[in-house]
Formats: sequence, structure tokens, C-alpha cells
Amino acid sequence: MTAMSLSPDTTRHWTYADYCALPDDGCRYQIVEGELFVSPAPIVKHQAVLLNLYTALRGRAERDGGLCLASPVDVLLADDTVVQPDLVYLAKARRPAPDAKNLTEAPDLVVEVLSPSTRRLDVVRKRAVYAAHGVREYWIVDPELDRVEVLVADDRGGLEARPPVSEGAVRSEVVLPGFEVPIDELFRV
Repeated sequence: MTAMSLSPDTTRHWTYADYCALPDDGCRYQIVEGELFVSPAPIVKHQAVLLNLYTALRGRAERDGGLCLASPVDVLLADDTVVQPDLVYLAKARRPAPDAKNLTEAPDLVVEVLSPSTRRLDVVRKRAVYAAHGVREYWIVDPELDRVEVLVADDRGGLEARPPVSEGAVRSEVVLPGFEVPIDELFRV
């Protein structure tokens, strides 16, 4: 199954106002450059990997004063781009108010754990969107291959991929110096 556009009318350009009017029906909706996507619930390994990474990252956030949030959290990057990354990290200086409805700027670190339904969206479309909106570091976590790709902002406005990590430990390249997670702990179910 793949993430699918819900918009049969390809001329429709979805906005944040449209997003807010969607039903609260348990589906995961996202708008990427005006196109509406819905995804089914992720598989067990996806959720286990996400929880493992969240636990490690939350500990670092508590020490540094940053904020780590797991999905669902709306990240409003533009009026026509509302995403729900699996995990986000914001440095202490960029923490939103506790009563914020959503995040209104790009997080410092974004993590997407791939699912069969979101693979193309996460690897291609969201990578471009995150780069365009100033995400400094993007982790693409692949639970099928037990591999993590770390991408960092480059001076051309893109996200440059580092070699994929499938053994040892995955390390933050820019946002959290010294932060690392052993691969075997990350992918433990």
C-alpha cells in the first residue's frame, strides 16, 4: 500500500484551512505543497523503532533544554504544507509556547521512519520540502533494512546525504553534537 492522495480533483490546491476542516477520524493527514495525503497506521516495528529513538532523543532534550516531540504534531511550513513527521527536535532557543497549536517553523531535526505507505513521500517529496524550509538535519530511518540515512543542510539550500549507517551507531551530524544511538538498540523490537 502507498500513501495516496485523497484529492481526485487534481486542480484542487489544499491549504491549512482545508486541513483544519478534515474529520478527526483517526487517519493521518498531511498536505505537501497543496496535495493531500493520507496514510494507514504504521506497523509494529515502525512504532518500536520510533519509541526507541524518542526515548534516546528525549533524554538529550531534557539535558539541553530542547524539545522532542513524536507524531502526531502538525508542522505548518506554509499555508499549503502541513506535515506530521514521526519525530522532531527543537533546540532550546526555538521551543514553542506550551499552548502552541502546532509548530510554525521548521524543526532543527526531523526524523521519518519509513513505512511502505510513506516511503516515496518521505524520501523524495518531504526531503525537498524540509530542505526548502530550513531543516538542518533529517534522518530517514528504514526499519526494513535496519539502516539510517542522515542528511544535513548544505550551502546550496539542499540536504546532503551522509553514507547510510547499518552498524555501529548513528550520530547527529549538526544539531546535537555527541548524540548517538547504537543501531542494535534503535532497531530492537
